[in-house]
Amino acid sequence: MVEGPADALAWLNGRVRAPLRLTVAGRPGAGRRTVAEAMLAAGALVVGADQDPEVTLYVYVEAPTDEDRDALSAMAGHDRPCLAVLNKADLCGFRGTGPMAAAAQRCRTLTCQTGVPSVPLAALTARAGCRGLDDVVLVGVRTLALDPTRLGTPLRRVLAGELDFYGLAHAIAAVRAGAAADGVAAALRSASGVDGVLAAVERAGAPVRYRRFTAALASRLSFSDALHRDDAVITERAAVAAGVLRASGLGPAGLAPEDGAGTAECLHAAIAWQRYARGPVRELHRACARDLSRAWLRSWAAQRGAAQRGAAQRGATR
Repeated sequence: MVEGPADALAWLNGRVRAPLRLTVAGRPGAGRRTVAEAMLAAGALVVGADQDPEVTLYVYVEAPTDEDRDALSAMAGHDRPCLAVLNKADLCGFRGTGPMAAAAQRCRTLTCQTGVPSVPLAALTARAGCRGLDDVVLVGVRTLALDPTRLGTPLRRVLAGELDFYGLAHAIAAVRAGAAADGVAAALRSASGVDGVLAAVERAGAPVRYRRFTAALASRLSFSDALHRDDAVITERAAVAAGVLRASGLGPAGLAPEDGAGTAECLHAAIAWQRYARGPVRELHRACARDLSRAWLRSWAAQRGAAQRGAAQRGATR
């Protein structure tokens, strides 16, 4: 039972910060299952397409086909955020700075072409790095790294199936550098691109978190007026709104109120966001800009009030 604004804010934060529900789509053979397993191992919440997902990961390999482009174009027009994942990014060639850099360039090109953010992932490596290596695989990696002549064919096949050549190369390098099991897993995770995918999911899901916040706030009818006036709720709502605008490419400067901002800066930011909200922007961005303007005005009023009280106290002591 929510008993007051403080309890309500904690409840709101819990709703907003709960993991985003992801679903994995794509053509057969693109590695959807491995991507889903990698994301689960990384701590993401993966659900079926019929379980009210909030973000779609569309998996493709190599160059996107016409079918991939059509699917991404269709998803770009939906309210549900979509992220394109270039799986098997480790196969993009070893020229220049390596396969992941080449894959990242392909992703930037596709992002420009489709309007859907695209990120690279070596899903096999990611799954192993996030799950950790079992004893059999770890023994095989150490044997291959230190005395490959002792490694039998069955174990070679296991290693190839679990890590493939890219993951094996990074695992062997970690073992030769003296890494223990945790260090090998960390090296695989770092090389896989999975943390970049997770970060991209958070950016894509920023509007989802904002809608969660506003819907949850509206559902607490018994505290609605008090919550809308509560400083902590206004600040938190502004932070969630700032996440939406930042994910859209607006820089962090001047988004949510910051410690140390003076009264003039607060008032200037509030006016700037009011003007932005009146411009030709999407309704979601308009609502977010209004939230930011309200938060900056609140900060301006608080500082102005504190200055006036300080002046009154100084005058009383004369």
